Amino acid sequence: MPCVPAMLDALILRAIGPILTAVGSIALAFRLEAIIDAILLGLDANQKGVLRLLEGEEAKSLEASHNHVLRELRRAKTILWWGFALVALGGIVNALSYFIN
Repeated sequence: MPCVPAMLDALILRAIGPILTAVGSIALAFRLEAIIDAILLGLDANQKGVLRLLEGEEAKSLEASHNHVLRELRRAKTILWWGFALVALGGIVNALSYFIN
């Protein structure tokens, strides 16, 4: 019969694994939404810039939108890595919980 601390360790690991996976999945979902918003902003600015150029005006808003998209994508990359790491860690912890019994 397994000792009580070992059983508690397995229960804690079985609880932590899905929690890490859920937090990582939520982080990935939020970052994906932000990336899509940044891409849509860039596409919209590009379309407006092309229309302004066709009308003979200068496209000044393109530079500001481009900088915003780059800044958002840099921030998104960091959170994406954390999200993937948490999902992977959750899976590893979940798998380990079955071996501790």
